[in-house]
Amino acid sequence: MGEYQITHIRLDGPDADRRIDLLKGPEFGPSSVDDVVTWMKAGHKFWVAGNPSAWLEDKTSSADRPYVRTVPDGKYDNNLYALPKI
Repeated sequence: MGEYQITHIRLDGPDADRRIDLLKGPEFGPSSVDDVVTWMKAGHKFWVAGNPSAWLEDKTSSADRPYVRTVPDGKYDNNLYALPKI
């Protein structure tokens, strides 16, 4: 299984869940959160560069919608929201 860096995000649209809509990296084009979660469940890993790097984990909201977040890394900033926007 592969490991993929996330370099860009598209912020959430006007819906109420405030979930990131798209993720993008050097090795994959803009992809929905649902697609990335599916790939994660198949064994692929995704990460965000930083000091230290932060790995993604998938979660499910109370409304049963999957979302991604970085695994807590001791930093208080949000690794995903700090990325450039697409």
